[in-house]
Amino acid sequence: MAERQTTDRNDLEALAAEYVVGVLESDERRRFEALVKTSPEAADALMRWENRLHGLNEGYGAEMPPASVKQQVDSRLFSAAAEPKQKSGGLWQSLAFWRGFGLVGTAAAVALALWAAGLSGEVSQTRIALIDAEKAAAQAEQNLKAYEGELAARGERLAELEGELAETRTGLQTAQAELAEALERSQPILVVSLESGDTDYRFLAVHEEGSDEMRMTLVSGDAQADKDFELWLVEPNEQPVSLGVIGEGRTAVALTPEYTQVLEAGGLLAVSIEQKGGSPTGASQGPVVAVGSPQRL
Repeated sequence: MAERQTTDRNDLEALAAEYVVGVLESDERRRFEALVKTSPEAADALMRWENRLHGLNEGYGAEMPPASVKQQVDSRLFSAAAEPKQKSGGLWQSLAFWRGFGLVGTAAAVALALWAAGLSGEVSQTRIALIDAEKAAAQAEQNLKAYEGELAARGERLAELEGELAETRTGLQTAQAELAEALERSQPILVVSLESGDTDYRFLAVHEEGSDEMRMTLVSGDAQADKDFELWLVEPNEQPVSLGVIGEGRTAVALTPEYTQVLEAGGLLAVSIEQKGGSPTGASQGPVVAVGSPQRL
């Protein structure tokens, strides 16, 4: 059944091509025109062949033949019928030859049109495939650039984290050295680890009992360029007292005998972020980022 349908389509394509070229007999032309009115397949085939071959007429314009051509045709047709038969002029004077030659030429034109249509289809498919390939390549290049940008951003973030880790290690080493130095002394020492679960800031305070000094070290967290850290001594049921501004590295904090007594008695230490130079009111105005209580070693 499939073979019969393929054959019918091929016959329909051949009829449409011969109709457009103009080689069908009048009866065949009428039958095909009637078929086009009732068959969508025939109408589609006719439209395809008209579109394929319409360019063949672009090189020819309409022209009225001179009247002498009609006279010459009548003379050759009708005078030849009245005159006695003369010796044949050979193949070049044979009407059958020229009719056959015309049919052969028409068939060649149809075959050429079919081949050109097939070639055009292959070229179109190749162009479509090329366009799709170019689009895919452009998308791949765009994706590659996006990946490269993301990789670069991750590399920068990794470098930042490595820098922060190095600073933290440096601060921790400094604090450890401070603690080791204090442990070597004969006097007991107080150690305060100041931190908060809400921030990354961590400080270490070391105080040798009996001295009037305490050493503060920033272990982790970055200082803000337009802000300062301020250290506070917190005594139960009393207002916090400022012990001064502390820097990013190691800071020596002076203690009065009264503050030393409060600290050694278990007073808390807290660090807040204040404006440059510390709070001007004597009370904390910025957020408290670390808190700790002393531990005796």
